[in-house]
Amino acid sequence: MMILVWSLSVTFVAAQQAYRVLRGSVKEYKVDKPAGESSYLWQIFTDVSLTTPATSDRVELNLPGPGRENEVRVNWKTIGSYYLLVSVTGDNGCSNRMAWPFIVDPTSEPPIAKILGAPVITIGNCNTSEITLDASTSSGNQLIYNWSPSVYLDDASSSKPKFLPGKSTRYLLTVTDIEGQKDTTSVLVSIADAPLAVTDKNVFVNSPNETILLNGAKSTGTGLTYLWLSNEGIIVDGETKPTALVSGLGTYYLNITDQFGCISRDSVNVGLYIQAGDDTISTRINEKVAINVLRNDKPRNSINLSSISIVTLPLHGNASVSADSVITYTPDQYYTGQDDFVYQVCDYFENCDQAKVLVLINDLPFFIPEAFSPNGDGINDQFEIKGLAKYQTVEMEIFNRWGNIVFQSKNYGNGPGKEGFWDGTAKNGVRIGSGPVASGTYYFILTLNGNEKISRSIYLDR
Repeated sequence: MMILVWSLSVTFVAAQQAYRVLRGSVKEYKVDKPAGESSYLWQIFTDVSLTTPATSDRVELNLPGPGRENEVRVNWKTIGSYYLLVSVTGDNGCSNRMAWPFIVDPTSEPPIAKILGAPVITIGNCNTSEITLDASTSSGNQLIYNWSPSVYLDDASSSKPKFLPGKSTRYLLTVTDIEGQKDTTSVLVSIADAPLAVTDKNVFVNSPNETILLNGAKSTGTGLTYLWLSNEGIIVDGETKPTALVSGLGTYYLNITDQFGCISRDSVNVGLYIQAGDDTISTRINEKVAINVLRNDKPRNSINLSSISIVTLPLHGNASVSADSVITYTPDQYYTGQDDFVYQVCDYFENCDQAKVLVLINDLPFFIPEAFSPNGDGINDQFEIKGLAKYQTVEMEIFNRWGNIVFQSKNYGNGPGKEGFWDGTAKNGVRIGSGPVASGTYYFILTLNGNEKISRSIYLDR
């Protein structure tokens, strides 16, 4: 029997060294009796403030019998911390109380939690099969297992739960033996990032058979292996390396595989740089011309039609891009000779090139016919003089054999601002009847630029 030493106040309980007992043991305790008759009240609490009584499933109190009220028998059933309190009241009405701390220890060795394998288990992102977390080698008496969190596990209370593919998770394993003793350990199940093949999307060469180095070194993943493939070009070197030397236009594929067998693919297209070709075009004086500058540019299927622009304007005319990607050149009025301009064209990847367009503006040969036949057959129906376009002003007067003016024009010729050619109809002068003039010889005075005069005859044949 343990004799408990009386102290002045229960408040000293927190500072006292606890008594240790084994779970399941039955112990007797007593305090000295004071003089006179006294009553005793024995209690056990689970908190130092002595407010929460221990339940009977944790501890059991028994009194030995009459005359031994200062004694108590305790059955310590459950491990933990307890406080044994005795309250004594004398026959004179005075009372006091005292408490002592106890720790109930287990009767066996504490459990040890163990998880087989490395503290970090890494699996591939493409892994769709389950893996087992094995804690079966944990030691202890009649262990209970608890994995936390339970997410992605088929049974969080098993010693060998299966991890179903999910996100990276750290699991805390708690094992508890039959006496309530616990131990913990943890394991991290890490899902590796998926491999990612990375190449340039489009690269360009100057000629179809030019070699170029394709770069897949920016690909990401763990323990990568590389494989370059193509059905269109030739892989000259580096088929199983991050970079490959290739020849030929077309699409090349890069397959990468990480250490877990997960695969990623990317592709790169090898194309030609856009090449704009110089053009030469001819036109006549005062005549605009439409130029299809793209007809000799390549590659045709890569040209962005909306990208055509004039980068250097012509000096002797105007160049503009129409909606159908044709450039229209209009020479300055009466200019003859050479002119040029530079245009730019791009592909859909913003690769651009420039080319020059040479424009030859030709003068028309000057020619005055000796006769015309305005008979309505559509052939030679007008008194058409070639080569008038280069003159700013052209005046025409036509007379019959008696000197009467039958036709007069201040702007002779065809085109904007012109009055047209003579069709054999009298417009001025004295004539007999109405309508077309008669067949015969007529005389004209042609004045060019106000000072150059040409006087000749023209035969009109109906």
